[in-house]
Amino acid sequence: MLIVTLLNVCGYVVGVLGFGRYLRRSRALTVPEYFGRRFDSRAVQSVAGVMVVVGIGFYLVAVTQGLALVLAQLMGWATWVSVIVVWLAYTAFTFLSGSKGILVNDTIMFFVFMVAGVAGMSWIVFRAGGPAQALEQLRALPGKPDGLSWHGVTGEAAYLGSPGQVLTWAIATGLAWMAVVAVSPGSPRAI
Repeated sequence: MLIVTLLNVCGYVVGVLGFGRYLRRSRALTVPEYFGRRFDSRAVQSVAGVMVVVGIGFYLVAVTQGLALVLAQLMGWATWVSVIVVWLAYTAFTFLSGSKGILVNDTIMFFVFMVAGVAGMSWIVFRAGGPAQALEQLRALPGKPDGLSWHGVTGEAAYLGSPGQVLTWAIATGLAWMAVVAVSPGSPRAI
């Protein structure tokens, strides 16, 4: 996962160096607007707009389902209650849209995720008996031999059989995500 993340993060640099100047010069505010101007075609702009809406729609369905499932498990709520809470959160994000709204939302999410991550990890490590004991328990998991090695779990029962396959998968996945990040409209290069 570290290899995948390293390559993924490199996509931001590739995006800034390779595409940033063109996006800045275009002064387009949206992906459909950029493609419409680039190809001087209202039809291309419309197709790009539909693709963005469909893509975001599928993304939101997946995120809503995952978040509702997590909320239902953590809070003991019915799944439909969690879906409504998630929908209300999306609605609040939409009402706070725009640059200031994004700044406020992203700042709030950063602090919530950071506090939840630190508190959650601290609780897990504390319950395991401390950092050394937690690592020892992870290392000794019978179902995950070599789980803490650089290549993770390998062998016949694992998803990937050898460390070479793990490395190949990590590089291929990292390069794919590098390309996605490099051309994604949310990258910092568009600023």
